[in-house]
Amino acid sequence: MVSTRRGPDWRSKLLGVLALLAVCGFTVAVAQCATIAIWPGEAAFTGPLFCASPYNEAIVVADTESYPGGTATNYTLMCVGARGQYRDAGFLLPWLTLWACHTALAFAATSVALALRRARRAKSEATSAWIPDR
Repeated sequence: MVSTRRGPDWRSKLLGVLALLAVCGFTVAVAQCATIAIWPGEAAFTGPLFCASPYNEAIVVADTESYPGGTATNYTLMCVGARGQYRDAGFLLPWLTLWACHTALAFAATSVALALRRARRAKSEATSAWIPDR
């Protein structure tokens, strides 16, 4: 009997890729919130994207404000020039850039791991399907 069942069509594959991307994006966003609390200086790596000449150096400035009942700390990426001039590059765009890069890395690593797992599984199924006659 000939099987008429086809493999997954492109819509279900696209849905799987989008689901994987959403899971990776959410996981990285949650993890990056912890990373920002531990090491906010990571935003300085985005300096070449947001600091144009004559601002050669990117630094992260922590501004802590205390008020009755609490304390707030804001981080800002500052672009500093050779003569002390500076420009505020904000923190949202550098954070979103880091989030996009981390998500792309997590998505690529997960995709490679899933592809290797699928290839290994297909290879083991192909070798186990052949049983010699006695």
